[in-house]
Amino acid sequence: MFQRSFISTLWVLGLKGFGLCLSYVLLIVIAQYYGPEGSGLYNLTTNAVNLAALTALMGVEGWMLKSGKPFVSDLAFWKYVLQSLRVPAFIMMALMFLFASTRSGVVKHTLYIGSVFVPVVMAHTLAVEGLASAKKRISSELMRSIWRPLLILMAIVLLPLSSQTTPLLWAGVWTMALTCIILWQFGQTPTKNGKKDFRKLDLKDESRGFWWIALGGFTLANICGFYVEAYADVAKAGVVTVLIRVAQLSTLSLLAVQVVWAPEISQAKSATAHAIRLRAVYMVVFLALLSGCFLWVFRTWIFSFFGTAW
Repeated sequence: MFQRSFISTLWVLGLKGFGLCLSYVLLIVIAQYYGPEGSGLYNLTTNAVNLAALTALMGVEGWMLKSGKPFVSDLAFWKYVLQSLRVPAFIMMALMFLFASTRSGVVKHTLYIGSVFVPVVMAHTLAVEGLASAKKRISSELMRSIWRPLLILMAIVLLPLSSQTTPLLWAGVWTMALTCIILWQFGQTPTKNGKKDFRKLDLKDESRGFWWIALGGFTLANICGFYVEAYADVAKAGVVTVLIRVAQLSTLSLLAVQVVWAPEISQAKSATAHAIRLRAVYMVVFLALLSGCFLWVFRTWIFSFFGTAW
């Protein structure tokens, strides 16, 4: 089991690394096509949408990954989740709309558009975590990290438009399309006795912890961009966001291990789970040291791609 999980971890880590490279290429292309302000608008709006979506999800996506059970393929489960999250989604859309009304100019217009995509991002997050929970981890990572930035990048390059909201619109369109594909796959492979495999009270009670973890991590990583936009301008917010994204390279190993090992730990007996946790910690430290050395050695080369502003 350890060898299989180790190989899966390396695959997921490789996909995450490639996906992060794609996201950096996307940021560079957006900056070249739409300038610093366009880059800042894209980063600010996507961060606001992701924050709203994470808040409305209330930790359900983390609970799905932790559970590792096959009921995620059952349509009854998805219907229950979607019904439960309708009200939080509407509330966060309204709050983001209110937040947009406090801004002006193109920032206000872009945030208004972003508020419409909050339920789309929620559905996409649930879908990719459902794949990971069903132990389709490589497929989950392909949908999460590869296809979305690649399709947005291709759309911007092949169909360049002058509007600074173009990257956001393409992001919403492709996120919706990929989500529909994943949910269609779930609909084609229903599990037997899926309704008996999950309890609604477990979902409501256990998801709260994951909710606070997800909100805390995301806010810690992205709050600087909101501060800079509020007290300086959207272009400087774009610079700060890219700096944070580069720093997050060192967390790739932690994310990869979490995706692969979390279901294994949750389903194992206490002694076995303890051994798996120790191996996971050793792997995270080793891979984080490697990525940290890479960042230090190649720091000048990495930032040279983004221009003198960085």
